[in-house]
Amino acid sequence: ASFSDVFVADEAIGRISGDLSMSGDALTLKFEAASPRLAVSGAGRIDMTEAMNADVTFLVNDTSLDPYFRAFQPRLSPFTTAIASGRIHVVGDLANIDRLRVDGEVDKVDLSLFDYKLHNAAPIKIALEGSTVRVTEMRLAGDGTELDLSGVVTLDDQQITARASGAANLGVLQG
Repeated sequence: ASFSDVFVADEAIGRISGDLSMSGDALTLKFEAASPRLAVSGAGRIDMTEAMNADVTFLVNDTSLDPYFRAFQPRLSPFTTAIASGRIHVVGDLANIDRLRVDGEVDKVDLSLFDYKLHNAAPIKIALEGSTVRVTEMRLAGDGTELDLSGVVTLDDQQITARASGAANLGVLQG
């Protein structure tokens, strides 16, 4: 199947093509979405049962993330951009966040905050397990900036515990 001119809010995704097949309760999927600012592919399986157990992997390649963030957070500065490549692996019960695990690895990210530029100096590793998001490795670099960041966000009580070490150019604060 193929769809053209797909949008998220007012932001174009472009063309989506893929295959879906059912065998018993198992839905197998494979898709690609592409536009000048987006390249995403995915493949995996979702059990079409009450638990909706899934094992799906998404690959993102040189994709502009900021337009899609802006669709959900319109106050994000138009001078803030993010282009990323990486992968996301989703395993578990889609109907119950406590039995869901999402692992993400960002191989490459280029951020611009007004005229200040940052990039990752090593792969960024993020995991969601239940209602807890963990950033286990994040090293950002830019002009006068070398930061190592890690932390935990608990979604239930909206608490953040974070650690940052290194040096930061204060130009990053304008974003």
